[in-house]
Amino acid sequence: MSIIEAIVLGIVQGLTEFLPVSSSGHLVLLQKIFGITEANLFFTVMLHLGSLIAVFVVFYKDIWELVKHPLSDEFKGIIVATLITGVMYLILGKIINDSYSGSFLAWGFLYTAFLLYLVTNYRNKKRGQDITIGRASFIGFMQGIAMFPGVSRSGSTIAGGLLTGVNKEKISKFSFILSIPAILAGAAKEVTEVTFENIPWTAVIIGVICAAVSGYLAIRFMLAIIKRQKLSYFSYYLVILALFILADQYFFHMVF
Repeated sequence: MSIIEAIVLGIVQGLTEFLPVSSSGHLVLLQKIFGITEANLFFTVMLHLGSLIAVFVVFYKDIWELVKHPLSDEFKGIIVATLITGVMYLILGKIINDSYSGSFLAWGFLYTAFLLYLVTNYRNKKRGQDITIGRASFIGFMQGIAMFPGVSRSGSTIAGGLLTGVNKEKISKFSFILSIPAILAGAAKEVTEVTFENIPWTAVIIGVICAAVSGYLAIRFMLAIIKRQKLSYFSYYLVILALFILADQYFFHMVF
């Protein structure tokens, strides 16, 4: 892997992890374009951990409050949502892993586009609600669906909160903090499959730095977008991207 590829993948991972456009989907697409194979799994794990640094930098005060109050509704909600996502992986794990071949990619992007458009135009009469166990369960279910490449984790969880009437500020913080156990669990699973041989450490370090910096910028940008509830802007991009992928899969075969 070249330094340029590491920079591009690091920036894309950081941005797409928190922008509602699916980091897994974009990494699958770029790996197809660059011809990167599973031999670079360690690099993917490190990029995810790099983007996680951004969450701790932006939300360190909120994370510390949760640690100090483990019986709070939000802390319980994170546990419940994470458990539901985990159960969904146990049930759907093989299907999810098979979907990383890229055949599902365009449909995942289209699903995310529809979800973002829906939540932008949907007006819940009970807006401003707290995160209850029931709402956290639905958010966890939405996060479980986002394990498929092309389906955005941040977009799905934020949409899940907004659709059930959760306060915009609360669901944005909850979604980003919920990424901590999700990313750590994913990294722990992937690292068991890693072969620690011939690792390009320079590329890894540069990629991690790029993922952390771009992730920080993406979180700040998303907080402003959620406040204005203009998530549908991303849906237009995803529809165009999905159409290009479908055209390539069925007609041109340049990447797929």
